[in-house]
Amino acid sequence: MEAVPPPPPVPPPGVGESSKVHDVLQFLDIAKILALVIGIVGFLYAAWDALAFWFPGMAYGIIVGIFNLIAYTKMDRFIEMVKYRRYYEAREEIKVWMIMLILFGLVVGVLLLLCYMHLDELASRSPQPPPAYPPPPSPPAPPPSQ
Repeated sequence: MEAVPPPPPVPPPGVGESSKVHDVLQFLDIAKILALVIGIVGFLYAAWDALAFWFPGMAYGIIVGIFNLIAYTKMDRFIEMVKYRRYYEAREEIKVWMIMLILFGLVVGVLLLLCYMHLDELASRSPQPPPAYPPPPSPPAPPPSQ
């Protein structure tokens, strides 16, 4: 069994970058805790509505619980992206979860909106990511047979 190499060291933040990064990391930590709490409360709400035979409320509680618990598991990935200065990737992934969680967990969605706004500013100040290479050209079509 081979030893797993340790992750690369985290680069220090750039000039004027540290306060924004610190804010984003704090928002993500708070959002992670709230996503767990809201996910658990969503399932408890669904169980209560199931006892009362109110099925629309039960379905909404299950959806809220699922989305928030999945978001809870994604928060570590977002934090890692921010720590390693992958602001573009973090911004794009947070955008998707922000929209879903504004619908199914308003508080966590608003915290992700604040993260998105800070990351947008950080991404505009950081160097552009390398462009994606175009796909290779397709081979020429064979000549028509006669």
